[in-house]
Amino acid sequence: LNPKVSFTASVNMERRRSTAANHSATHLLHYALRKILGSHVEQKGSMVSPIGLRFDFSHFEKIEPKTLREIERVVNTYIRRNIQRQEYRDLPIDEARAKGAMALFGEKYGDKVRMIQYANSVELCGGTHVKATGDIGYFKITSESAVAAGVRRIEATTGVQAEAITENYEDILGTLKEIFNNSQNVLASIKKLLDENESMKKHLDKVMKDRAIALKNSALDNAAILNGIRVVSFRGVFQPDTIKDIAFMLKAETTNTVLVGATEFEGKPTLSL
Repeated sequence: LNPKVSFTASVNMERRRSTAANHSATHLLHYALRKILGSHVEQKGSMVSPIGLRFDFSHFEKIEPKTLREIERVVNTYIRRNIQRQEYRDLPIDEARAKGAMALFGEKYGDKVRMIQYANSVELCGGTHVKATGDIGYFKITSESAVAAGVRRIEATTGVQAEAITENYEDILGTLKEIFNNSQNVLASIKKLLDENESMKKHLDKVMKDRAIALKNSALDNAAILNGIRVVSFRGVFQPDTIKDIAFMLKAETTNTVLVGATEFEGKPTLSL
């Protein structure tokens, strides 16, 4: 058999544009990290796809939210400036390094390289990139975490995906405003609710403690004595924590005492000894 089949190869331009935007944003992120955190930052790995990017780099501590916001601002400032891509092909590697090019982690380079430059962001790279930083649209960091000792990871996205994340945050904020019926200061409303919840929790803890003491005293008054052993028993609907508190109090206050509890809470039976 010698089948003959015709194929037409084509590039999915939408995926290509999204990938190029995320790839170029990775370069800008690398520059921003070194600018904000310091020159010790070096790329340790990366992943680029049409929906986002992942960038691993050397750094010795967690990056605080305020600093992440500064990094975002540096990248988005470069995006708004719509800096044109400068591309150098077949550039002698020594000349590229002299221009300040950063080599990407894990890549091997020949005597001549391709260099991509967006203003102060200068890297050796053979990947797909936007013609100008404005094509990236918008850059948003979605997470920051540790992946190994001395290595941090930032995940981010650009363009439509970044806008969708921002819109989701706006939807959450809008829902909170509706829940608290407060469009001016949602944070104050949430703090007030948390404070009230903490106050009620303390009050409830006291009520439960007082109830446990009353139940313990009543049970002692009605305890049976079997062969010199005081038997304290409970039967009915009780919270498990209440029985546990009573058990600890009996242990601390009495001797030769046994507690037996056949209780139920939220439809679940419990036998305590």
